[in-house]
Amino acid sequence: MTRRAASPEAVATRGAVASCLSDLDAGRRVLVACSGGPDSIALAAATSWFAARQSLEAVAVVID
Repeated sequence: MTRRAASPEAVATRGAVASCLSDLDAGRRVLVACSGGPDSIALAAATSWFAARQSLEAVAVVID
């Protein structure tokens, strides 16, 4: 399986999430509220990506 580079938008979203969550200690839980739209899903994906690298627990709460 070949990995492809993240889009500039994904990189920017990950950076925004990192700037908001970088001061959390490992093991903390982060909740992401989502409406199910593409912007919410992008936020949840970026949070999941960051959390996996910082030993955080990411949880999505989807409200339709």
